Amino acid sequence: MLISRYNELGAQRDKVTAQRDELTAQRDSLIFQYHELTAERDSLISQTVELTAQRDSLISEVAALSSVAAQRDRLASQLSAIAAKGEKAMADPISLSKSLEGLRALYLDLMESTLIGAVYEDPPLPIFDWKQFDPNVRNRGFDWPKNAFSMIGAARIRNFRVLIERVISDEVPGDIVETGVWRGGASILARAVLAAYGVRDRRVILADSFEGLPPPDEDQYPADAGSVFHEYSELAVSEDKVQSNFEKFGLFDNQVVLLKGWFKIRCLSFRPTESPSCALMVTSMNRQ
Repeated sequence: MLISRYNELGAQRDKVTAQRDELTAQRDSLIFQYHELTAERDSLISQTVELTAQRDSLISEVAALSSVAAQRDRLASQLSAIAAKGEKAMADPISLSKSLEGLRALYLDLMESTLIGAVYEDPPLPIFDWKQFDPNVRNRGFDWPKNAFSMIGAARIRNFRVLIERVISDEVPGDIVETGVWRGGASILARAVLAAYGVRDRRVILADSFEGLPPPDEDQYPADAGSVFHEYSELAVSEDKVQSNFEKFGLFDNQVVLLKGWFKIRCLSFRPTESPSCALMVTSMNRQ
């Protein structure tokens, strides 16, 4: 009798233990689901914040573009007044000059932002570690934009513009030369600067293979050992494509020169009329 009762209690114990283990597993599963849902909630909150920031950025950009249009309209109105009133309307030339300078600055600022893809947050090519648009990375020119026209970034494209404006203001003679142009973005900016200042006696010269980079010559240029840039088809942008990019901005004309060939051949074959006043040299290899 006692043995039977003992066995019965043992069976009940085992059953309760099994139920306990099952409830423990359910509890652990619920805890895991809770953490998973919490992570999803935090991700959605983060996405909401990011989308809100993008929305606000777009609103700001639209406002900036509206400001450009408004300044353009004000300038047109002032010019109409000058035409209508003749010399009397020239009583305030300083105000007109400031309007012209402001409009020019807005145009070139917008060109910079557009050419590097910042204004529309162009994502990078999935080559390096960056998969999404990061303004800090783009500012420093560390990624390769997927669709934009230049990879040099905001800081360097602004520096290039300032140097061109300086040679114009200081009347330093010569053309603007870029060696290694990719999609032509920096040179498009250079041509835009010349157009904005009404400069007609300078050219923008784009020197490139328009075929990407050559395989490294490790014997002659040991520093190029291990270079794989020649394997990236993204770096091979044709002359026709670069010309088309200029045409998108209405800036391809006889002040733009496309100089095709490898670097040492280009240097030997091309004889500019004057020394360049400003040069942007972009190279990833010693052998080009």
